[in-house]
Amino acid sequence: MIKRLSLSALALLMTTSVQAKDFGIVAPTFPIIEQNFLNAIQQRLEHLKETGRLDELKQKMKDTVKEQVLRPQVAVDFTTTSEPKSYLVDPSLTLAIDIKDHKGNVIYPKGLTINPFDPSTFPNRNAYQINFSKRLIFLNGDEAAQVDWLKRHLEHETMPTKIILTNGVPSNLEKEIDQRVYFEQTGDMARKFHIQHVPVTIKQDGKFWRVTEHDPYEIKTIGVMK
Repeated sequence: MIKRLSLSALALLMTTSVQAKDFGIVAPTFPIIEQNFLNAIQQRLEHLKETGRLDELKQKMKDTVKEQVLRPQVAVDFTTTSEPKSYLVDPSLTLAIDIKDHKGNVIYPKGLTINPFDPSTFPNRNAYQINFSKRLIFLNGDEAAQVDWLKRHLEHETMPTKIILTNGVPSNLEKEIDQRVYFEQTGDMARKFHIQHVPVTIKQDGKFWRVTEHDPYEIKTIGVMK
C-alpha cells in the first residue's frame, strides 16, 4: 500500500534542521590550481623566442601566405579537348526564400525565377535590359599551349576580355600579356558555366551565356573569336 505524507508531516520534515555527518577522509585531496591561459601562451612564446623557433615559424608563415597568393589552390583541374563544342547556359536564378520589406511584407516570393538577360522575367517587368559587354576566358596558365593560344587570340580580339585562370600563377601571366588576370579559386563560376574543358570563351548570347570550348593545339583556331 502506498502511503502518503500529510501536509503537516511534510511541513515538519521541511522545518527540521539537517545535521551533517563527518565520514572522514577517504582519499588524499589537493588544491585546484588553474594556470592562466594568457600566461601559458606568453610562456610558450618566450620559449620559442629563446630557442630561435619563433623567427623560424614567422618566416614559414610568410612563405606560406606568399605562395598561396602567387599560386592559389586549384579548385578544379580541367583537361583540354580535341573535339571542342559550343553550348548555351541559362543564367536564370530562382529565389530559395521569400524576400520581404522592412514591414515583413513579401515583395519577391520564394520560387520566383529571374533571368538577368530577360527583363520580362522581372517583377512588374520594369527592369533595364542587361548587356554584358565583356568576354570571359578560362584557361590553364601552367600549360604553354594554352598560354600561346591566348596570346594569338588577344592579338585579334575586339571585345574587352577578362582572363580567369583555373591553374597557374596569375602574376606571371599578367607580365606576359600586360593585362590583369584573375583566378577561379572556389570553382563556383566553372560549375555555373558547366565548364568541362579549357580553354573556353564565354559571352552573352541573347538571353543566354554562350560557352565555347577551344583546342589550343588546333592551328586553324587562330583568328577573331566569334
